[in-house]
Amino acid sequence: MVEEWTPNIDDRKVPLYRAIADAIERDVADRVLRHGTQMPTHRALADRLGVNVATVTRAYSEARLRGLLVGEVGRGTYVSNPSASSERATTESGIIDFRINQPPTSEVEKALSRELAAFSGRVRTMGLLGYHQAPGKLQHRSAGSKWVERAGVFVEPGRVVLTNGAQQALMATFAVLTQPGDLVVTEALTYPGIRSLADLFRVRLRGLRIDDQGLVPDSLEEVCREEKPAALYLTPTIHNPTATVLPLERRQEIARIAERYQVPIVEDDIYGPLTAGNPAPIFTMATGDCYYVCGTSKTVAPGLRIGYLVAPSHMIHYVANAVHATTWSAPPLTAEIVTSWIESGIADRVLEWHRAESGRRQAAARRILGQFDITNQPFGYHLWLRLPEEWRSEDFVQAARANGVAIAPSSPFAVDPRDAPRAVRISLGLPENQALMEEGLMRINDTLSQYNMPKNVII
Repeated sequence: MVEEWTPNIDDRKVPLYRAIADAIERDVADRVLRHGTQMPTHRALADRLGVNVATVTRAYSEARLRGLLVGEVGRGTYVSNPSASSERATTESGIIDFRINQPPTSEVEKALSRELAAFSGRVRTMGLLGYHQAPGKLQHRSAGSKWVERAGVFVEPGRVVLTNGAQQALMATFAVLTQPGDLVVTEALTYPGIRSLADLFRVRLRGLRIDDQGLVPDSLEEVCREEKPAALYLTPTIHNPTATVLPLERRQEIARIAERYQVPIVEDDIYGPLTAGNPAPIFTMATGDCYYVCGTSKTVAPGLRIGYLVAPSHMIHYVANAVHATTWSAPPLTAEIVTSWIESGIADRVLEWHRAESGRRQAAARRILGQFDITNQPFGYHLWLRLPEEWRSEDFVQAARANGVAIAPSSPFAVDPRDAPRAVRISLGLPENQALMEEGLMRINDTLSQYNMPKNVII
């Protein structure tokens, strides 16, 4: 507990409650306040600052809105997990939730019901209830090698390590590539789970410049001239949260820079099998060590958490040991279902359904929000909305909620939350049908159109 934590609010130009929230945001960014740390009580902090308890209560509420804090009844207030803050579902009546970046599951549930009915009749299910060793059964790894082919990666099954979702694959790469205090570089806006891993492994995380095409290669070289990073993590295809696709020339240049400075690349291609016509993964052009991460949670169903980590041959033993040390192995029953679907063609049919469904939803988003500054792709279930100058990200999120819509602010994705842009991520997959999704997008449109805040107004 950080009972002695005191926010620095000496040079404030905003209301006191917001200055306290800004101080929390700075100290979370600087790792002064880490995930899971208990905050001072409202009364203790109010006494220390000489302010009303209501001011601290409002400041903590603002920090919760930004995804920085969570409150637990009877236990206190804690620094939140940055990934959970942007991926938390809501059960509030009347709220259309666009925060969780997952594909819809209605069609997949039908296929799963049929699969489970036939599952017990297959002889090969025997033995799935025992312990399995990482890197996984050969048959499951073979299915993984077939799955990554959908994204243009062709490797033998021996290069594939089965993981409990892509997040565990990323954890395994951090485990083998980093030591406490090392530097890991990534896009300035990135998947929030990377911030969680940086805290877990006590590594420094630095954001690299991005533009409307994705990562700027020169920014990688600038950092490498100063200090050799332990790894580069990036999502070139349907970047989370900005939905950009990195051009081929930049992928080639990044591969060359990484090889020149001997920086391992961790390529998160979780959306790769879903896309069509995009440049080849960086993995296919990298001449140095490159770890390729793919899976089924974004392209088949979020509950089928099977990840495939393609590692350099000389590192397979180490990443398999990292998987073994955390969860022993990927769940054999889930791996068997996914393997069966890949081998039988069910996974490809589900993939085609997701392409068509995401295409319909993205087309509706362009029709409803096209007058605003958005980035989206023909396939994939999220888009990036850059807000008019009048809006701060958190203010817009609050206004949208008042209009019955939950969306993710930019701060959980920013490596340095102080640099969070005026933007929000809108995930299109969670509303159960397109009609509900379109209703939510119309509410977002109305929020943008009706809540015209004057410039430079402090609220």
